[in-house]
Amino acid sequence: MGFLSIAGFGKSKEEKFWNWFCKNSAEIFDFEKDQESVFDKIQAELGKIDVNLTFEISSKKGGKRDFILSADGILSVFPAVEALFSKKPDLPEWNFVKFRPRRAIGNSIRFGNIELFPRDVRFLLVDDDDEKIGIVLFLNGYDGSSLFNQIGFLFLDESLGEFDVETKVGGISFVGFESEHFEKSKPIEELPATFDKAKAGKNVLS
Repeated sequence: MGFLSIAGFGKSKEEKFWNWFCKNSAEIFDFEKDQESVFDKIQAELGKIDVNLTFEISSKKGGKRDFILSADGILSVFPAVEALFSKKPDLPEWNFVKFRPRRAIGNSIRFGNIELFPRDVRFLLVDDDDEKIGIVLFLNGYDGSSLFNQIGFLFLDESLGEFDVETKVGGISFVGFESEHFEKSKPIEELPATFDKAKAGKNVLS
């Protein structure tokens, strides 16, 4: 007569994920050896908690990597990120981060056959009805397609971080450089500082 294994019995989904992560930490840390397989395994384990959870892994810095937990920009998945992050283990080679953080804008972003450089992206802050700050993003060559929109959202995430984009930003509009409001726009590199000043109550809205 067989018996059920009690390994992991009573543990939360979050604890089970981190148990799996710890057992496979070495393979994950050197994921370049078989990136597709390793990433598929991580995504499958995250999917047991919430299918919308995703992740990023940084390059090695001083013998450590960042493991970033993300809701993929879906506000309803934020609690799942928070719950998983709250159970994170203490591993010397890993720095665990919740939500995609702000990053310095420096590289181009490509989706399909469309590639935009920082010089192709400008912004304008506007008042929003719900007391959040609206953003108009000017994209060079914008044609209204979903590819341009995806690139625009990625530039916003890079500039402000996933948490601020989903919780502090109101309406988001995408337009081309031919917009009548283009002359008021500012370089995308100035968005973080301008946005923070606006949230602090300083009058920076155009």
